[in-house]
Amino acid sequence: MKRVIINLVYNVEALSIKKNDILSIGEKIKRLRAYKGIKLKDISNEKLSISKINSIENNKINPDKNSLEILADKLGTTYEYLSKDIVTQIRENILLLNEDKSLNVLEDYKYNLYFAFKYNLSNLIFDICHNIFKRFVFECSFINNKWDFLDIIPIYFECIEKIGDINKNVIYYLDLAIYFLKIREYNLSSYYFKFLRVNCWEYREVDEFKEFILINEIRCYINLRKYNKIYNFKDKIEFYMENSKEYIYRKEFKYANVLLTIKYSFKDFNKGFVLESFKDFSIEDKINYIYKICNVLYELGYVKEQFLICRELYSILKKNSKILSFTKTCKIFNYISGVYIKNSILDKSREIIQKNLELCVNIEDPEILCESYFNKVILSLRENDFDKANMYINLTLFFLNKLKGKNLKEKFLNVGFIFYKLENIYKAIESFNNI
Repeated sequence: MKRVIINLVYNVEALSIKKNDILSIGEKIKRLRAYKGIKLKDISNEKLSISKINSIENNKINPDKNSLEILADKLGTTYEYLSKDIVTQIRENILLLNEDKSLNVLEDYKYNLYFAFKYNLSNLIFDICHNIFKRFVFECSFINNKWDFLDIIPIYFECIEKIGDINKNVIYYLDLAIYFLKIREYNLSSYYFKFLRVNCWEYREVDEFKEFILINEIRCYINLRKYNKIYNFKDKIEFYMENSKEYIYRKEFKYANVLLTIKYSFKDFNKGFVLESFKDFSIEDKINYIYKICNVLYELGYVKEQFLICRELYSILKKNSKILSFTKTCKIFNYISGVYIKNSILDKSREIIQKNLELCVNIEDPEILCESYFNKVILSLRENDFDKANMYINLTLFFLNKLKGKNLKEKFLNVGFIFYKLENIYKAIESFNNI
């Protein structure tokens, strides 16, 4: 905790140069007097002694309205300015920040959080922390940097412990559950969602989030491949996939139901079942969910079924290629062409790869281009065209070297093996050295 507060202090010191300081009443008076070069005796009178002003400046006594009016007049400021205490200043700042629609105000929230912590204002700390999570996690699909929140979470937890309000505990758990889901820490996220579902179902704060909590706990288990935990919700999934009022939840419950059928009732699984399950989805959602199903089928070893569903995916995507973003479309085309190559449908794979490369011109994404040219390498090898394979593996390596900050070990390993197979030992070693 001490290290966290030091970090906050550092930020505050940097910010205080360009912001109005949050000051106690006494600090305002002392700062104004020092700034204007006014001595204590110059602002004292029979109603306001030097000792009393000194006590006010050092926050030993709370000044009455009459004293503040006299001081405001002597110091050339307003009563309204002097009378605002720390709590009022922070609350007004937070209201203004909440109305500010820009996404670069996280440090402004932290600035106010520091002072709430400094003066041990637990309820204010809670309000600020909750507003931060609501603003930058719950309501936004993008977090600039997950590390921005690591100095906030322990402060949030400590204030919850001090307040001891179960309803605020519920809000805290929900904030943390969503945060960990967004940064893909699915084990931690599922823990918080489960806690809310098991222990907090009766609290009013949870009422509007019950379906949200359930489907996100399921999402965590899907990402963790914990299908046995999803199966525990089978009855609720079947109920909500038909009765949920929210389309976004209804489609997720239907997807979960398809996963359970694949995992536990594969005899009931077929191409028609998948398409029927997603028939009322938007085209974009239908493409995305069928793509996910293809991946799940492959993971579970149902390669033949994966190919059958993949063909349907290609058929839908080919007719609706402008529905998705270029990046998403190209990513799925790369996936489909890889599946076709594995199933020796080489002519169709060549067609898809070429179409994909034409689309790639619009985005110039090195990761997409790397995948596309690597598929051309595999296709060329399957056709025993080693000259083309050599040309395309060099293009693959060129775009692979442009990728930074990603987990590239497997890609370099695969490229290295191809160079080795093509008897280019120097390039093979160069690729392996990047692992």
